Amino acid sequence: MVADHFRYLVQYDDINREEHAHKSRIAYQEALGIAKDKMQPTHPIRLGLALNASALNFDVLNLPKEANEIAQSALDSAHRELEKMKSSLDSYDISNLKRARTLYDLLKSTHEQRVDGKEGEEADN
Repeated sequence: MVADHFRYLVQYDDINREEHAHKSRIAYQEALGIAKDKMQPTHPIRLGLALNASALNFDVLNLPKEANEIAQSALDSAHRELEKMKSSLDSYDISNLKRARTLYDLLKSTHEQRVDGKEGEEADN
């Protein structure tokens, strides 16, 4: 929640934008570390945390490569976990993974559109 708080402040406080972005990034890194130690890779909070950290890197910090790495790492971990427990999957785990995959695909698509748009702008100049 601390990381989300600072991420939201970035949108409204232009004077302290960089400070809020830095604090948000540090808080997300700490939270992701705790989530990896304490939660299953398929846990919705862990997946949502990865999504939010990815959004910070992509939208606020303009680090699309890191954003994609965070999202891909979360999905890969969830896929590995699901493969281990394939026979005992319930609809809850499956729906969480599908939701995470959809969000990752959206993030990746948005990134590709931005990259294509920037390449087009550079070609026009």
